[in-house]
Amino acid sequence: MSRLGRALVSVPIGFVVGFLFAPDPTGLLPIAVGAVLSAVLTPVVYVGIGKASAAESA
Repeated sequence: MSRLGRALVSVPIGFVVGFLFAPDPTGLLPIAVGAVLSAVLTPVVYVGIGKASAAESA
């Protein structure tokens, strides 16, 4: 999986969780929370997918 693909996996997760914590669809708080969570989850997902694909090919 490409680097961009790995990063894009975390974006929907971050925004869904952002709307769970701040369910105001008209405000900026859900967007801000989702962006922060996406930034935090991207390295985690990147490393996790890398380990899973390495274990699969071994």
